Amino acid sequence: MTRPTGSRTGRLVDDQCGSVTALALILVMLVASILLALTGLVALAQDQGRAQTIADLSALAGAQSGEGAARELAVAHGAELTRFTVNGAVVTTRVSLGDATASASAVWVGGGG
Repeated sequence: MTRPTGSRTGRLVDDQCGSVTALALILVMLVASILLALTGLVALAQDQGRAQTIADLSALAGAQSGEGAARELAVAHGAELTRFTVNGAVVTTRVSLGDATASASAVWVGGGG
């Protein structure tokens, strides 16, 4: 007598269940890997956005009050001021935050009052 390979109800025969389980496991692992990679990319994008904001603020602080103010602001927000340059009235800063880096420039227009 031969063993049936399937039935009219669409149910799998015992020897096919192992293949489906293996495929399901591979699919779950693939989805988990993709989600993990996306989480890392989102975290990097958030760090990049924060780094840019800190660079902008540091450039403004540096244009008004000098390098010490720019460095203090960067450190207060968890970043490191890695470059501070002055070229005439233009101040340029570069900050690092984790794996993200950003730079910004600000122009001192004088005044005060």
